[in-house]
Amino acid sequence: MRIGLHIGCSLPVKRYGGTERVVWSLAKALHRAGHEVTLIAGKGTAADFARVVELRPGMSVWAQIPDNLDIIHFQNALPPLPAAAYADGISRALTGKRDIPYVVTVHGNIPGGRLPDPNAIFVSANHASRHGGSAYVYNGLDWEDYPRFTPGLRRKGVFFLGKAAWKVKNLRGAIKIARMSGERLDVLGGHRLNLKMGFRFTPDLNVRFHGMVGNDEKGRVANSSRGLVFPVLWDEPFGLAVVEAMYFGAPVFGATRGSLPELVIPDAGVLSESPEELAAAIRDFNADERLLHNYAATTFNSDIMARKYLSYYEQVLNNEQINSLPAGN
Repeated sequence: MRIGLHIGCSLPVKRYGGTERVVWSLAKALHRAGHEVTLIAGKGTAADFARVVELRPGMSVWAQIPDNLDIIHFQNALPPLPAAAYADGISRALTGKRDIPYVVTVHGNIPGGRLPDPNAIFVSANHASRHGGSAYVYNGLDWEDYPRFTPGLRRKGVFFLGKAAWKVKNLRGAIKIARMSGERLDVLGGHRLNLKMGFRFTPDLNVRFHGMVGNDEKGRVANSSRGLVFPVLWDEPFGLAVVEAMYFGAPVFGATRGSLPELVIPDAGVLSESPEELAAAIRDFNADERLLHNYAATTFNSDIMARKYLSYYEQVLNNEQINSLPAGN
């Protein structure tokens, strides 16, 4: 199959970039499975396993899609169409001149919880259900891009992984929980002083900030930590940090929101809306680090993700509906 993957930034990423890492892992997995992959991505994208089409600013994405693709896979949203193309409806506009079937993976939460497109694919069952869809594929990673899991290391402290400046990730709550548990907190994904979203300064010296980090630093911290503190304030669509933590044998102490009850099995950590309960769990929870590693490695890997996406590609190519639409649609 000749598959195009569209993303607006350059690949591969070296530091932060959850969606970007997933798309990169998917591209490699599809190539390993014998498919021809084209990355339609930002300037500077380089891949020795795929054809690269660098996006040109100011030019319609549709005009830059190669003609010989069997299917195009967009991330988050469809690129804008010319106004005239909407006259007959988006479904016809997308199968007009180029006749390229498509899917679009929704990685975030959409206001109002609406299904954005019949060919939308979500990243967890909860995510799909909240948006009126049924199609979903769990994010997977190419674990070869990460340092090796090393069991048996002394574990101390806890860590936070995510955009610290983003309020819904709730760094303040993570700091509170870590303080209550008596553990030091390592923050991966932020700085002590942040001016990008207003003045934010964290004076607590029991909190260590590592800035935006790559896979090596994430692996080093997670592999020697007592767990990930993840008290999010929104319905998490997926939570890549959760999977990365478990891969390195670190349990998850987080909220009960969104996809987390799907991902965090009972042996993988504790979920609660109570900071006191999460702090107590950090002190008392005995994790089987090998079980956590094996669970993440075998459930959330890029080859499984690619196979599931391929099944949806085939449905679209066969003109089959991939979402169970409400009556009247």
